[in-house]
Amino acid sequence: MGQQLRGTPATLAVLEALLELGEPHGLQVCEHTGLASGTVYPILNRLEGHALAVSHWESDGDRQRPKRRFWHLTDQGRQFAHVSLSKGNPVARRPEPEDIPEDIYSYTTTQGVTYYLHSKVVVLRGGKSQKIYFFAKDARPNDAVSELPEGYVVVENPRNHILILKKDRGERSNPSPAT
Repeated sequence: MGQQLRGTPATLAVLEALLELGEPHGLQVCEHTGLASGTVYPILNRLEGHALAVSHWESDGDRQRPKRRFWHLTDQGRQFAHVSLSKGNPVARRPEPEDIPEDIYSYTTTQGVTYYLHSKVVVLRGGKSQKIYFFAKDARPNDAVSELPEGYVVVENPRNHILILKKDRGERSNPSPAT
């Protein structure tokens, strides 16, 4: 493949996982890195396209689930991983629970997934600044919020479990943060 592989933090995290786990299946790489499957699988495919990793399907998987695809680094891939990781570039990492400040507002969905509330000031096309709020699975200390904005409640979409903030019209009570 003619295009050079970029050493993004996510790519470095996948390389590190492959070095540490040996021959994991894709979901194990996702769990180890804390990255979404939509990030991990394209990276694994690019690594394989550059002959840095190879994959194989399990021969006889559990009939209750799809077969797993296992990945491992080639000799060239291990060398590339060691060189890339030794450069000191940041590796995408899931925050450890002890790294998350206690005063960040969090909400746990009915699916058991915890999200943290953040805010950011953005500039709209007309040049006007506006503060937006958003939920993320990781707590980002620079953007994290310790409490809900006044007059808003958290609403979970029952179909896709996405969290949104809605103005409180007195119909709902404000949920307390997850503990």
